[in-house]
Amino acid sequence: MKSGRQEILPRLGLGPVRLGLSPAEAAALLGPPVSSNMRGSKETRFFANDIAIGFQEGRGIGISVGRRAKGITFQGHDVFLEPAQDMLDVFLRAAPAWEEVGMLVFPDLWLILSGFHDDDPDQKAVTIESFADWPSGFEDARPFRQSNRTGEVQNDES
Repeated sequence: MKSGRQEILPRLGLGPVRLGLSPAEAAALLGPPVSSNMRGSKETRFFANDIAIGFQEGRGIGISVGRRAKGITFQGHDVFLEPAQDMLDVFLRAAPAWEEVGMLVFPDLWLILSGFHDDDPDQKAVTIESFADWPSGFEDARPFRQSNRTGEVQNDES
């Protein structure tokens, strides 16, 4: 997996990199981490191709892919090469989203997007993590609906 295409697999992971894997399993798939940091009980290891994995109690709890990643796909579309609005449409066709603090949360897919609905290329990222306890951490999220191609957000309750 050190090169080539890597498909985002909702509720599972990124290609063969799955939620729940150990740090040693991640290194076997991605090569040794470039760096790491600890915040509380969570360790984040940063790998090549702008991939980061958060570990807690020796298991991967979140897989993040940043804007510099190459060959990351979702439903056959290159996530970081195709226009942000086009990719957003692909994700929105797959499941409904919720918005909170500049992020789009797809609880049905276990995905979080940033930088796509506001077309902020410096913030583009995709995170795959368990939403078994949804909406924990996202209590203030509101349904997202794209009303036009500029990314204007409206609350579905209005």
